[in-house]
Amino acid sequence: MATMDIKVRNVELDTAYRLDVLAKKHRFKSRQEFLHHLITRIAFEEVQFESDSKYAKLLSDLLMIVAHNTNALNENNALIEEILKRPSAPTKLVH
Repeated sequence: MATMDIKVRNVELDTAYRLDVLAKKHRFKSRQEFLHHLITRIAFEEVQFESDSKYAKLLSDLLMIVAHNTNALNENNALIEEILKRPSAPTKLVH
């Protein structure tokens, strides 16, 4: 497979240092190898922000469902308490 050089200029020193730390943490031999791995992943895998967006939507949907279920449970609890206050109501609920 043919290859080509890709250069990135004007990277801040803190950024380059952080890349070195991450490369070492993930057991890459060099920053170059680490960046090569990341660039390849970006080129061929689903971009992470798309996954993050889908996750945020799912989380939002789940929170709405939990809120709806909480409201339903509160309404059911209020009805049960009302029933239990009636003179003809059983004194205990059977489990």
